[in-house]
Amino acid sequence: MSQDVNSQKEKKKHTLGWIFGVILLISTLGALSESVLAGICVLAAGLLILPPSRQWLEKKVNTTFSRPVLIVISFILLIIASVASLGSSNNDDSNVAKNNTPPTIAEEDAKVEVVVETIDTNVNNEIQPEAPKEVTMIDRLWIAFDNSIKNRSGYDIAWSDTSSAVTVTKVEDSFWDENDLVRKDYADLVQYGKEAFTIEGVNQVQVVYKTEFTDQYGKKDSEIAIEVWFNKDEFQKYEWDNLSFQPVWQQMESGSAYYYVHPGINKNLTKDKLYLEI
Repeated sequence: MSQDVNSQKEKKKHTLGWIFGVILLISTLGALSESVLAGICVLAAGLLILPPSRQWLEKKVNTTFSRPVLIVISFILLIIASVASLGSSNNDDSNVAKNNTPPTIAEEDAKVEVVVETIDTNVNNEIQPEAPKEVTMIDRLWIAFDNSIKNRSGYDIAWSDTSSAVTVTKVEDSFWDENDLVRKDYADLVQYGKEAFTIEGVNQVQVVYKTEFTDQYGKKDSEIAIEVWFNKDEFQKYEWDNLSFQPVWQQMESGSAYYYVHPGINKNLTKDKLYLEI
């Protein structure tokens, strides 16, 4: 009868060991989140109470832990865990308190000064007008072109400071005949000259028309078909509007500073058809 009672007591102790051991092992996760030391202590207490791990430890040290000894050791480990968790919590609260400490008056003034400086800088940047872009001679020459010939397709403009001359070059591949090509050059010279010579510093206008020629070997190349230069003083002697749709080849040849027509073009020209189309 006494053996049955003792056996039942041992089973109860064994069951309680399992219950408390598992509870402590599960609590280890929560303790580790608070403090590593607290987690280690709770883990040690759980392993010491849990029957399989306690029996393994007793075999290793070749001794048997009595119930009071287990209770005292586990109690001490849990106290250490509690103290470690409390210390970690106090440190976290201290850091939170530091972060939540209201700024001093000096810090607030410094922030205000930075904000004011930033606002002043932004205001100044908004108020300051953008520096106007310098208009170059090429810009003015293209403006004159837009006001006269208008269509820039196929055209190029070059400026020479040395000779104070503007050169308008056109690559022309579409024309009825040689007379039409020369008339186009005349018209561009007069129309552009009216605008370009109003620009200070422009003393000469050169208009060059290029087109494709085929040589005796069948090779094609772009060459100058007609090139006419007029100086400002000579150009302004003429009332060009009164010469509209009249033959002007004599005025162009005699009044120009330079006059050139490609031989392949010149041989097919009809002088009376070289009128001014403006």
